[in-house]
Amino acid sequence: MSDNTRWTNFNSIIDNEELHPKEKLLILTIFRYYSQEKGYSFPSKETLKKLCGITQDRDYYKYIKSLEVKKYLVKETLKGKGCKFYLK
Repeated sequence: MSDNTRWTNFNSIIDNEELHPKEKLLILTIFRYYSQEKGYSFPSKETLKKLCGITQDRDYYKYIKSLEVKKYLVKETLKGKGCKFYLK
């Protein structure tokens, strides 16, 4: 992904009025950890919560589920290891 593509994607997230501010911050943080070589993002739940100022697990899961429903990401849970996030 070129720098121009990354900035275009970044700007489209920021400009999106459909997303709650916490959803924007969460998806931008997930986007920050995106690996082009692997094709997914793999930050830990605790990292995402800390960087996004989310204190409750229920809020974290609510925002992740909302982003999935809105088709901004797909979450693949790896039992005992964490989650892979595929950005759409």
